[in-house]
Amino acid sequence: MGGVPVPVYPELLLTRVPFRSERRALERFDPEIVHCATESTVGWSGRRFALRTARPLVGSCLLVSTGLLVGVSRCYLGVHYPSDVVAGWMLAVIAVLSTWVLLGGWVGSVHPC
Repeated sequence: MGGVPVPVYPELLLTRVPFRSERRALERFDPEIVHCATESTVGWSGRRFALRTARPLVGSCLLVSTGLLVGVSRCYLGVHYPSDVVAGWMLAVIAVLSTWVLLGGWVGSVHPC
C-alpha cells in the first residue's frame, strides 16, 4: 500500500486506506455500532461508513485519559513545567473544538464514551 508524503517531512508517508475496500469489509461484518479509536485514515473511513449507513458512531476516551496521564507524568519526572503541560492540554482542547466546528454535523453524530 502506498502513501502520501507528509508536507514537512517528505521522507515520511501517510498511509491511505481505500474507502471502498474498508466499506466492503464493514458491510460483510455488518456492525450495529462503529467505534473509532483513532483519528487516522482508518478512523475517518469508519466515520464515513457510520454516517453513510446511519449507524451510531462512538469515540474513545482512552486517548484523553492517556494524554492527561502523560502530562502529569512529565511534570512528576521534572521534564516539563506544569504551565507547559497545561498549555498543551489547552491547545488540544482548542484543536478538538475547532475540528468539531469545521466538520459541522460530526458533533451531533458522535456519542461520548
